[in-house]
Amino acid sequence: MKELLLLYSGGLDTSVMIKWMNENLGYDVSTLTLDIGNNDLKSIREKAEAIGAVETFVEDV
Repeated sequence: MKELLLLYSGGLDTSVMIKWMNENLGYDVSTLTLDIGNNDLKSIREKAEAIGAVETFVEDV
């Protein structure tokens, strides 16, 4: 399968894209979330994994 890194905010649009890119385009989707002071990073990571992300990354900026 092809691989894709999606910049992931945890919102509706990027959440839908994880599943859509996998099912319609055949990508294994990994996500990257930038930590800009959001206190809810654990739930964002869990949401991405529950939707189907194969890996999740969080980077402190």
